[in-house]
Amino acid sequence: RLLINKTSINLENVDRQFNIIFRSAYINQVFNSVEYETKNVKTVLLFKFELYCSSHPIGTSKQIRWKTNTKVQNPIFNKRIYFDRNYDKLPNCCSLLIKVKFIQYDKSNQVYKNSTVFWANYRLFDEDNKLKVGLQKVNLQDRAVADDIYYCFSDNPNEENSSKIYFEIENFANPIQYKLNILPELKKIEIEPCLYEVPDKDIRMLTLIDEKSLFEELNNNEKNILWANRLGAPRISKSLIPRLLQSCNYKNPNTNKELQKVFSTIPNLRIVEAIELLSGRYTNELIREFAVSFLKRESFEEISHYLLQLIQALKYEKNVDNPLGIFLLEQAIIHPITVGHEFFWHLRAEMYNPDVQKKYGLYLEVFLNKISGALYDIFKDEDYLLKELIDIAINVKKKIPKEERDKIFRQDLEKINAELNSKKKEISLPLNFKYRIKGIFADRCRIMKSKKKPLWLTFQNSDPMGEDIVVMLKCGDDLRMDMVTIQLFKAMQTLWFDNNLKLKMSLYKVLCTGNQQGMLEMVTNAETLAAIHVKEGGAISQFFSKAPIKNWIEQNKANVSMEDAIENFLLSNVAYCLATFVLGIGDRHNDNIMIKKNGELFHIDFGHFLGHFKSKMGIKRERAPFVFTRQFQNVLGDDNSPLFLDFKDKLAKGYTILRANKGAIVTLLRILLCTGIPELDEKSLRFLEGTLAMKKKQKEALVYLNKQLADSLDSVSTKLNFAIHIVANK
Repeated sequence: RLLINKTSINLENVDRQFNIIFRSAYINQVFNSVEYETKNVKTVLLFKFELYCSSHPIGTSKQIRWKTNTKVQNPIFNKRIYFDRNYDKLPNCCSLLIKVKFIQYDKSNQVYKNSTVFWANYRLFDEDNKLKVGLQKVNLQDRAVADDIYYCFSDNPNEENSSKIYFEIENFANPIQYKLNILPELKKIEIEPCLYEVPDKDIRMLTLIDEKSLFEELNNNEKNILWANRLGAPRISKSLIPRLLQSCNYKNPNTNKELQKVFSTIPNLRIVEAIELLSGRYTNELIREFAVSFLKRESFEEISHYLLQLIQALKYEKNVDNPLGIFLLEQAIIHPITVGHEFFWHLRAEMYNPDVQKKYGLYLEVFLNKISGALYDIFKDEDYLLKELIDIAINVKKKIPKEERDKIFRQDLEKINAELNSKKKEISLPLNFKYRIKGIFADRCRIMKSKKKPLWLTFQNSDPMGEDIVVMLKCGDDLRMDMVTIQLFKAMQTLWFDNNLKLKMSLYKVLCTGNQQGMLEMVTNAETLAAIHVKEGGAISQFFSKAPIKNWIEQNKANVSMEDAIENFLLSNVAYCLATFVLGIGDRHNDNIMIKKNGELFHIDFGHFLGHFKSKMGIKRERAPFVFTRQFQNVLGDDNSPLFLDFKDKLAKGYTILRANKGAIVTLLRILLCTGIPELDEKSLRFLEGTLAMKKKQKEALVYLNKQLADSLDSVSTKLNFAIHIVANK
């Protein structure tokens, strides 16, 4: 731990009321996003200030009103605001939550409009744990307010056009330093057995709390009961631990000592349970260090599976020099291929983001300085190859005749070939370190027809016995949602395998390499469902034939018996029906569903999830819970056939497993709220409450699942959607 500099003042010694002077505001075009009416209407801007630690308010909010009748406001206040918290009682995770509310009153002085139009969450301590003093300028966020308001500490990057708040924190003779050595070391504390005991009257209440939906907030009474039984609650259920830590009274200066006792009662956490404690809900340093202590027990292979979440968790760390960052750096340096490769590219993909450029840039610099020269050259070559390919992807978007564009496209690819041949180099792809290439088959590459013009690229494998490596490069598309979806699919498959349910999923690699750019692995020896339908009668086959899928499998199966192909079809359908239903994957037309020649079905292209389904002229196109029509069932048999009954049995088992691990699914998504993915916010996460039947008992949940299957089997909208897609893409 760092020692406080002798020239600094210890925050503990500043025993007076914390206050700020609200100097002024610049409210730029506040009424662009809300209807502005001045006739017979009183309009007020309300400036609200409140101290927070994580999502916990510290004291009461303070408000200042400004009556306004013009569109651009530059009010000057010069008002001192006192908060009901002394300096010496401020936690170092403390932030000032600022909201600008737009309020309008009608003739009778009744509020008829009240909305938050701007906001910011401003940390009061810098990365060196020194209190920020003097005049502070905050560029206000103008995006919609969601629950991540408590965890987003960045200004609006659009400084030129953003609204602003100016306030002042009083200056002192010397810098005010938060005392860093107040946190006890993470060590086992012996607890008297009697302290573990939970009174009978509280056991029932703790059980009811544990059974509540993950999206239901606890009331004060429930929080008090949890905290009163803080040493015994983790033994009743580990899933109570996040609720327990959220019930902690962070205003109490003895909180860290009590947390230390709580941690001594928790012998083990699974990796996803530890990741939950690294989300933005937990800014207390001791909690985060406690979570990292369990990550250290995991294998480096397991850590690599969750790097997507762990890299995002770094955004919630106040300092660059933090236990999570140091741990990930150590793992990346010790295991540069397994962990380091993805560590590099996950950080590299975020370097366009001004909020994390400095922090992530430092991690990248340390990592590249610590690895060997040969490994450094590998990352340098990958970066070179990607930049060349991105330049090509940008060039093909130019409005020039198709023949000329195709000619330039292949010439540019041949230039990369010439470079590789001249240096006799083999380069690994950013998508997967194991994909080593020594050239590009320019004649087998093409520009895809879709609007964003992605590139279909075929590389020559450096292994003479290996197959060609086929990837798609996208520039202008946000691949983060695809990457998150595939990772959630992989987590679900792991849960099923751990419970001896061997469902099959084709989990191709997806990597976001920067802003609106990335690579996808292409699965070969497969056909889209749309192509199968066209071969078997086109759009009309959706309504009058049950045979297209079964016919195609019989005619195209390769290296498997028909019996094995049908088994593959069954196991993969169970997996994708459950995964797409639970995650609310949208845009499930027949060009986004494929079947391999061994009978395995899989889904591709995940541009919408968590119930954000497409609609046309206000009509929702996708009404079926998941895609499994009578054509799919026909491969397995009728309602009473052994294969279809086996399908239903495995569907129920797989669903039960996901419900039992609902906390893990929510955690893996919630920690990604800071990514800014448009369809990923706290409100959208509540979609999982319905699909995982969080408020239902087990029997009720299975009845609910069977209803979803019945609706999917006889869905006219799915057939119509498939037919329209075939006609539209002729």
